[in-house]
Amino acid sequence: GSGFVEDHYWLPDVVAMARVISTEDMIVDRYRHYLESGRQERYRRSKIYGMNQMEKGEVSSWVTHLWYSRKDAEIQGADVVGIAIKQNVAIGVTKLGVAIYTGSSAVFADAMHSVADVINAIYRYLGINLATRDPDYRHPYGYERLRYIFTDRSSLILLGVGGILPLIHGIQTLVSHDEPNLSSAWVMGGLFLVVGVLESPALLRSYHALRTKSKRARMSFMKYLSNGNDIINITTFVECALGVLAAGAGVASSFQYWVTGDPIYDSIASVIMATSVVAGSSLLLTKNTRALVGETLPVEFVEYLIFTLEEDDIVNSVHDVKTEVLGLDTVRFKAEIEFNAEAITRKIKNLYNIPSPESAKLLEQMRGLASEEGAEDWVMRNNAMYQTALSSELQRIEDILKRHLAEAHFKTFYIDLELW
Repeated sequence: GSGFVEDHYWLPDVVAMARVISTEDMIVDRYRHYLESGRQERYRRSKIYGMNQMEKGEVSSWVTHLWYSRKDAEIQGADVVGIAIKQNVAIGVTKLGVAIYTGSSAVFADAMHSVADVINAIYRYLGINLATRDPDYRHPYGYERLRYIFTDRSSLILLGVGGILPLIHGIQTLVSHDEPNLSSAWVMGGLFLVVGVLESPALLRSYHALRTKSKRARMSFMKYLSNGNDIINITTFVECALGVLAAGAGVASSFQYWVTGDPIYDSIASVIMATSVVAGSSLLLTKNTRALVGETLPVEFVEYLIFTLEEDDIVNSVHDVKTEVLGLDTVRFKAEIEFNAEAITRKIKNLYNIPSPESAKLLEQMRGLASEEGAEDWVMRNNAMYQTALSSELQRIEDILKRHLAEAHFKTFYIDLELW
């Protein structure tokens, strides 16, 4: 065919031809430019976050984080999820066995809830570990949002497996009046009682974790449950609370069934359990959606930070403040700062009182300006001093913000301050 034909030349021939076309100095200059352009490219890339780690091969693989978290397990919620996995495996297997033996719709609904809890807990545990990966050049703000993604999907699993499926089954048995074995009512009641007790460790652990964090955030427990950012412990608490509620409904239905012999109580309990799971998982999905879109810090706390900055003598005002919670202990703060130029200048020259030795020294310097070049040099030196002082003030303001955010128990800060 008539394709492109590539010609090949020997390197000595290429060099000889280059010497004919260009002088040796031109060739050397072009080669030097080639080398310098490569160094400049590497220098520019070194300014991009994470590029150095990538070139050194230090970017970690997500596989290494599946079952291992480098952060504090208690802070991240992995300890609570670990307890939930163990207890729900034992509870789920027992419930399925009793459901098959008794044919109870209530036990089946609760068993599906436990199956969903086991799947969700394992899935969330993986999500916690993957979210602890260090930031890299592709994700310079880290992977903290993964915990919201994994929790969102686990809530969807809970909605389907633990809510909608048992709800359909409960309604069907309510309509058809299928009767479980009456002699096993005490087995069902005993099972629900034991389940309620077994759900307690993870429930209490997550409750204490949320209680502590609600106090740190200066919120009530219920407000933190609605607006807090510890989505892992919130999800675990809601699931365990639903488990305890289901156990209570199961005990009540088993007792009524044993006393009256009417199977409708079992079906009613099944529908109540499934409905509560549907409601709870729907609320979790809504909360995760808000977190994925990106939520700000509590307005009261943002107002407190603005007030603190504007109380500083160097700061005139603060504008266009934007905050975003990127993860459990990660936050971003952006603001435009209007600095007091006079206050900065007085701080540089120590001109707090006039007349003073400092003001006399300044006047002597200005009187000593005998030429335009001298005046230009004086202006340039003072502007350079002002620029250095302004950079120092920006860093000082950033340190103030970091200190207050650390007091709110954030560990990773991304602070962007601009001049207004």
